Amino acid sequence: MEKRFLIIVFLLITSVAHSKSLDSLCKKKNAIACKDFGMRTKIPIYLQKACDLNLGSGCMELGLRNFKEKKVEEGEIAFKKGCKLNDGDSCSYLGAIFHKKGELENARLLYTKACQLKSGKGCYNLGILNEKNGDEAEALKYYLKACDNNIAQGCVNYAYFLEKNKGEQNQVIILYKKACDLKSDLGCQNLGQLNK
Repeated sequence: MEKRFLIIVFLLITSVAHSKSLDSLCKKKNAIACKDFGMRTKIPIYLQKACDLNLGSGCMELGLRNFKEKKVEEGEIAFKKGCKLNDGDSCSYLGAIFHKKGELENARLLYTKACQLKSGKGCYNLGILNEKNGDEAEALKYYLKACDNNIAQGCVNYAYFLEKNKGEQNQVIILYKKACDLKSDLGCQNLGQLNK
């Protein structure tokens, strides 16, 4: 019991020291430290500092925080800056905003940029957009790219298409297994159904 208590105290002290170090680095204009400190403390001003220091992922996190706090316009501004700084997830989130507004061409352009920047979310969203437009071949191309970038639902969608069209069974199993490994309940369920 005493050993466990000492370990907890040690971890708390280490965590506080690490936080102070991040704060100190942030004050020296280290954008990554600002982002990490903002994420750790949930204090948005540090995410704003990271974004102001041109860290695209800092802008993306600031955008997410703003949306969570119902500050939609500020969130959109942060995503725009993150996307301009070539943060793929910022481009994907911005694309989703345009998608929701019905501005599908703007959404497509942003999802494409996001996917080119290796954002699995962007690739997945581009797959959805293509599937809704009836372009199955393009949808599959982007679902596979999403899967390659560890988006479980991209793996599931691609595997489902192969399964539905009597595709190669081994590939279906591999894709569902990857989705399951990525914590997709649907991927695990579908894999379980194949193993019966």
